[in-house]
Amino acid sequence: MVPYIKLKCLLNGLMQLAALLFCIQHAMAQAENQLEEQTSNYLSYAPEFSIPVSPAFDLLGVNPCLVPKPSNLRNFKVDWSFKSYGLTPNLAIQTQPINEIYFNTPSKLKNYHKKSSLLKRLSSLDLSAGTVDGNTELETKTLTFKDVEGNDSIVNLENNWRIRSFSYAAKINLYKQYEPLDDKLIFKNVMREYSDKKAALKDQITQQKKAIAQTSDMEEKSQLKEELKSYEMELNGLDDAYIIRMKKIVDLYKAEKWNASYIDIAFGQAFDFDSRDSSLLKFKNLHKVRNLWGLWINGSRGFGKNILLSGIARLTGDKNILINEKYYQLDCGLNFRYGNYRYNFFTEIFSPVNFNHGVFDGSKFISFGGDWRFSRNVILNYAMRASFDDAGKLENIIPVVSVSCIMR
Repeated sequence: MVPYIKLKCLLNGLMQLAALLFCIQHAMAQAENQLEEQTSNYLSYAPEFSIPVSPAFDLLGVNPCLVPKPSNLRNFKVDWSFKSYGLTPNLAIQTQPINEIYFNTPSKLKNYHKKSSLLKRLSSLDLSAGTVDGNTELETKTLTFKDVEGNDSIVNLENNWRIRSFSYAAKINLYKQYEPLDDKLIFKNVMREYSDKKAALKDQITQQKKAIAQTSDMEEKSQLKEELKSYEMELNGLDDAYIIRMKKIVDLYKAEKWNASYIDIAFGQAFDFDSRDSSLLKFKNLHKVRNLWGLWINGSRGFGKNILLSGIARLTGDKNILINEKYYQLDCGLNFRYGNYRYNFFTEIFSPVNFNHGVFDGSKFISFGGDWRFSRNVILNYAMRASFDDAGKLENIIPVVSVSCIMR
């Protein structure tokens, strides 16, 4: 009976030991998976060299810069634009549907480098939509007649507009100088160091446990246990320490690549509605007064670590429904930026090339401004925009401010 009891106790002890070893192994595997997930998670932030403005707002011309700074975004984003001193509800939303389907989690991002070039290109497809208070100074139907003195008089048949503009746009990247998700060397050294450090700590813990088991000196055993506790604490905090290091590496990577070269192409449409007679539940009373479409290509080139030169060429077709006239023009602009990943300043020039009348008829714009990325998810854009007429005379100076926030 006694041998049976001893055998039973031995089996119970072995089962408990096996269960303990399994729990330890499972916890270690879970920790390694957590680190791998965090690695992919931080790697997903690396492509965001800057937070771009919404292409839908580009078409409406309510962004601080008329020549946008190209960039790649992989998260849902919201823009607020203030083109006056009033806090009007000018709002745009932006998302990347294909990226959300295929690369919306760290585990999916791990396999990004294995996907086809076509899918990678399509994942940069960016959709946005926005609405702003529109321009109330519209060219409208007029009636000319002679008064009692024989002088010509002009009467506007429609006025007192309350214009609301809506736009949508689709953008896709054609070229980018760097693709961090394909760069497997970003964390190569730190991951090798992490593996070596973890193996060394495990070996030290094993040796320490052997030394504790072999010594009979109580003072020495107490000291060895304190050292063992120190090694175990260091091992438990190793993942967090290296996750912080990877975050710093990503921040440094973005800081050095903020002025990377990009080429994007986009298409969008905008509509102006007279909303005087409409309400939340009476959309049928919206009166469309203008229709605009645009196709544009936007590129950038970095020089050194602090300079970014951007340009845009946009073909637009504009139909004034009130007088049934169409206009076509090519808008061109050049933007010069100086700064870094956190903040930079720019000056730009933007001018139309008109196909209907004089070649350079229309307002020209010169802007001065900048942006300040005061957190990983939020950027403030601002500018003072001066408009000039055909003769080069100053017409107006408009302050423009926008805030962009990545929703993650």
